[in-house]
Amino acid sequence: MELSSGSRMSRCKERQLAQLSVRLPYEEAQKVYEEISGLPVSRMTIHRSVQRLGAALTELPIPEASEATAQTLKRQVTADGTMVNL
Repeated sequence: MELSSGSRMSRCKERQLAQLSVRLPYEEAQKVYEEISGLPVSRMTIHRSVQRLGAALTELPIPEASEATAQTLKRQVTADGTMVNL
């Protein structure tokens, strides 16, 4: 079992908590994780895991978009999470 570099939990558990918490509020993610795994976890542990993984993601290089993709993005407007082509 490989431990996370920023905590004492396994990387697998950290990824599972992050997967749940991007879809559910921390309180619900906590309940679902505990019900499925049978292991206790605190909302603060979930929060710290998500923050740690998010910080790691912001350090990854962003690939350059192709010219076609860039033009497509320029023609789209977002509102409340939906894409609207103009």
